[in-house]
Amino acid sequence: MFCGREKIATVATEYEGFAVGYDSATTAWDCVAATYVSNSKKYPGKIFDNVGWVKGTKETYGSWGGYLWLLQNTVAFQSSPTNVWVSQGGVTNYIAKVLVGSIGDYSPMTDVVDVGPTNWNGQAITDYLGAGQAEDYVCRGDFTAYYKLAVVEFVSLRMDGEGPVTFDEQTNEVGEAVSVLQCGSISAGDPGIEFTGHAKIPEVCDGTLQFVQIIKSTRTITFQDNSKLKLTTGDTWHLDTKDPCAEGKLPVIGTEKYFLWSHDTPMLGAMGLDFWIDRMDVNESFEVYFLFKPTDGERHTLGKASWEWRARVINFPGPPGGILQLDEEFSAVPDAPDGVEFSNLPVTSPVWPTDLQWQVLNGDEFSQAAIWKSKWQL
Repeated sequence: MFCGREKIATVATEYEGFAVGYDSATTAWDCVAATYVSNSKKYPGKIFDNVGWVKGTKETYGSWGGYLWLLQNTVAFQSSPTNVWVSQGGVTNYIAKVLVGSIGDYSPMTDVVDVGPTNWNGQAITDYLGAGQAEDYVCRGDFTAYYKLAVVEFVSLRMDGEGPVTFDEQTNEVGEAVSVLQCGSISAGDPGIEFTGHAKIPEVCDGTLQFVQIIKSTRTITFQDNSKLKLTTGDTWHLDTKDPCAEGKLPVIGTEKYFLWSHDTPMLGAMGLDFWIDRMDVNESFEVYFLFKPTDGERHTLGKASWEWRARVINFPGPPGGILQLDEEFSAVPDAPDGVEFSNLPVTSPVWPTDLQWQVLNGDEFSQAAIWKSKWQL
């Protein structure tokens, strides 16, 4: 991609050397080569396209003369104004090198002073051509610059775990008994899902890896009087709780690869209501986005994976009011395929469950659903 150079200071310098009355062409040229730099004229703030030289030796009336006219540009510039390049799509990439036409390759934000033409490949300007020989030489520097980007590459997004779905009684932070339906088991240290993202991050790329998870959810609690509490996103993707849900990067020793690991154990709890509840249903789908966030720019997505879980608890006959048990035939966490390379950003609004409210269905203000909505302050 093209990036015009940023000039800091420019000047053109004209040199002239002239010698006559020498016994040989060699001595005449030696005089020109030794003295031309002392006869110069500067043109501040200007550069010319026809820089170069005219030089040679010539015999006249039995004596030798030499001449040299040289026009030279001095261009001072910065290789790039920053160390990042932002695409039209808003993706921030770090610059590995700036390739400046015929001038050279530089690190980003490097102050460069290029003077040309100068002696190169021996002594191109001041080299003696031979008796009676002349040369007219024009140089044009190519200052067209291109960015060689250090691109963060997606390597993999692995999904592991997938359950199990559990339903058991736990104690919350204030000592109350809570019946918890969950994907995985926090008490057993067994997450519902684990995700590990790997990316190749060149050394010049400063930033972190992130996970963002979005959700489509429907949760329903059906009471004995057939009234219901329902929380649903409908068909709209919501940000799952917070953005990002995990951030950082750990190196894979001996490589340019880095990884980020995280997990999720979604759950639905009900405080000791076995004899009130007829059933509990959860049906949720997730998308996990794996992103790179440059220190000095906007993040972009590297890959995406999907997973889901469903669960049902039913009140079976038993003690007074029955007993809630997991419907193991229905409840499941289907195998989650590994993620694929992806570029779109995740939604970050609305937020689940903050931007949702439990709704009372099939009941009035005196229904069991309404009573427990008030008790739970949902």
